[in-house]
Amino acid sequence: MGTGSGILAFAAWKLGFSPVRAFDIDADAVRVAEENAELNGVTAEFEVSDLSRPHEPARYVAANILGPVLIHFAREISSCVKREPESRLILSGILERDYDSVRAAFEPFGLHEVKSAVRGEWKSGVFAF
Repeated sequence: MGTGSGILAFAAWKLGFSPVRAFDIDADAVRVAEENAELNGVTAEFEVSDLSRPHEPARYVAANILGPVLIHFAREISSCVKREPESRLILSGILERDYDSVRAAFEPFGLHEVKSAVRGEWKSGVFAF
């Protein structure tokens, strides 16, 4: 979610995840991600989409999106994660000052923080059911 240049999709593919699907609301970002995938020999499916549309649930979901958007779409994002003990939701692109609110937005949907990391003013977290 929020593919941007495609870097998270590329990392997932290189780590052995398959199939890899990615989307972004920005058609230019999707085009760039597709071009970057071809240049790097990465097999991934990219599409223009947004969080208001339903997406097929997956065991591993990564969302690189600003905190306020994550909060607004917490229900939709949570529904994209398969309800299995080994499933994980990775949230990044969050300013540290927004992180507690993001974490709290996902708790009502059964997701709890497994771990988090801070780098400069940015914080990311891994969540599970």
